[in-house]
Amino acid sequence: MTTPEPTTREESAASPCHSPAAMRQCIVRGLQIASIGGIFLAAIESAAVTAMLRKHIEEDFQPFGLFTATVGKNAITYLLLLGPCMVLAGAGYAIARRRSTKAVPEPFLAGLFMLLAALIILPADMQLTPAKSGAWIAAACAASVIGAALVHVTCRFIQRRMARDRVRTILRGTTLIALALTAGAGVAFIRSPLLNPATYRLASAAPIKHDLEHPHVLWIDLDTVRADHLSCQGYEAETTPFLESWADKAIVFDRAVSDGIWTAPTHASMFTGMSVRQHGVDWDHLFLDNDLRTVAERLGDAGYESIIFSNNPLLLRRTNLVKGFGSVRNVYDLKRMSTFSLQFLAERWGVTPLLPWFDRDMGAALTNHWVGDWLDDHVHGDRPLFLFVHYMEAHLPYRVPKRYRRMFMTNTQVDRSYDLRRQVYGDLNHALDLRYNTDGSDFLADSDRDILRLQYDATIRYLDDRIRELIGGFEQRGLLDDTLVVISADHGEYLATHGMWEHRCQVYDDVAHVPLMLREPGRTSGLRIATPVQQSDLYATIIKAALGTPPAETGPFAADLFEIAAAGGRSRNAVIQYGGPGDLVAKDFRASKDPEVLRRLLPQQAVVDGRFKYITSADGRQELYDLQADPGELNDLSGREPAVVGRLSAFLDAWRKRVPQYLPAEGDSRSTPDPDTIDALRGLGYIGDEK
Repeated sequence: MTTPEPTTREESAASPCHSPAAMRQCIVRGLQIASIGGIFLAAIESAAVTAMLRKHIEEDFQPFGLFTATVGKNAITYLLLLGPCMVLAGAGYAIARRRSTKAVPEPFLAGLFMLLAALIILPADMQLTPAKSGAWIAAACAASVIGAALVHVTCRFIQRRMARDRVRTILRGTTLIALALTAGAGVAFIRSPLLNPATYRLASAAPIKHDLEHPHVLWIDLDTVRADHLSCQGYEAETTPFLESWADKAIVFDRAVSDGIWTAPTHASMFTGMSVRQHGVDWDHLFLDNDLRTVAERLGDAGYESIIFSNNPLLLRRTNLVKGFGSVRNVYDLKRMSTFSLQFLAERWGVTPLLPWFDRDMGAALTNHWVGDWLDDHVHGDRPLFLFVHYMEAHLPYRVPKRYRRMFMTNTQVDRSYDLRRQVYGDLNHALDLRYNTDGSDFLADSDRDILRLQYDATIRYLDDRIRELIGGFEQRGLLDDTLVVISADHGEYLATHGMWEHRCQVYDDVAHVPLMLREPGRTSGLRIATPVQQSDLYATIIKAALGTPPAETGPFAADLFEIAAAGGRSRNAVIQYGGPGDLVAKDFRASKDPEVLRRLLPQQAVVDGRFKYITSADGRQELYDLQADPGELNDLSGREPAVVGRLSAFLDAWRKRVPQYLPAEGDSRSTPDPDTIDALRGLGYIGDEK
């Protein structure tokens, strides 16, 4: 009897790859590797993003649920994308090696998976690398090939030193663990707002009855929402069906204007009751002085439990605008935990989302989810609640789910709207806020301009549903009848009006006229007020309505909005201020030779008396508009109405004398934005993307 020659461990374990069983084995190995690799990549990528954002997460909030849901989303996505690729690769490997008796698929498939994953992850910039960098892409591709080769060699090395049965056992066990982890994280994902923001809604809650001395306060703030694009303010498109019904039982101020024209100064005015001239928060001083008292501090002193949910990176502790709030939920940075490379690649390529979780909002669904959780944790307490909820959807790049785009656009326009995010003009924030306002609008096609306007309307329609959901959450919990509800906006948006886009410059009503609604507990009928009011009036209004007494100190021209409403309106002027773009961003304008662009650098002040609006610029230019006959502010009447110009100019002179101007302390380093604030401004499109 002849004794067979000894074989290597690999040769004895291998099976011919031409049989159906071998084909199935190779396909199964591909799925196993995809399952293991998918959860591994998802966990590593999510952990890396979370680690980068860790310093922005408040100590009293650990977003473990968001992290788990993100891992589930990423793992499922990788499995859906790379699973079929690995099945085809396994089948192809079996066919290619059909005559070999030494073929083992694991090293090849593991290396291939690594190559595919690396080619997806590394070239995607994750908002950390330059948008157009051939060297970065080449390095990423090289690293992908090297990484895949290392994985292949490592697997070959292991298989040569380990029994085949043991390899199979380890692979099966690891696959089961990976699938279990994916399933667990997947459940968290399915139950989260990340699955489909367009359809996610808060779970119902049981009502609770309790008796408190002071009412709850719910303040909903809409970033970048101009009043004339709300159907409850007469806009022709149905952008706000819920707010239309809400207006039937609220006080609507039809001539509300912003104290400033962008986020930082307007919120400082709303929170302190002071004009921009008084508190000084603007481009060159992005920090609220500690000596200035805020609504949150006043209510906190009276026993309120307060929290702010901020989708704007400027409404965080680094600018001190949130001082006084007991808790801060940094939704802007937290929602970045839920993004990953495939989403950035899809945006860069202009892909219309096929998977619902690729179709993101700007954080409103996640915000409402956390508001519901917070209410459930605090609704049984014996303290009144103060919630400030800030939504960002109407800010560039107008990120809104496809379902809402379809309410205003054709399918062709919807597909094009996704191309516009990054594919056509580069980053849309910088294209519109920098290029449009400094170089002109010639690059933007008329059809694309129309799509962007419709997309802006879609964001407002989406916010209307989120406001409905949020107020409904209060109603379900039995809180609404004891809640003062404030709905405001910080500023509007130029949408190719006055030759501009976004909201960086000047004081025209496109950016200065904002929605404002109040509903105190017990109100059942609506009221519309035409008296000019401004955001800084909210400070005294909220404090008096909540605590019963007005604050001791307010601005010399401050007013209680409920008193104005009770009187049916009255004669009053409102002031708007623009201090120029500041040194941080002015360089983009100074490079222009267009005199109209250079004029946008000049500080302006405006006063509104109800019918007329008077604007004065730092170069002495005066403008006057009849807002009733010319709401678009296209016909300057300053040369034809000298008496009105004289009257409103005299008011502004008197206003300046009575309103003290804030001067930061000499050497105050807080006047200079820190690197995180500069990155936030860059991400919002306010400054260039060079680093």
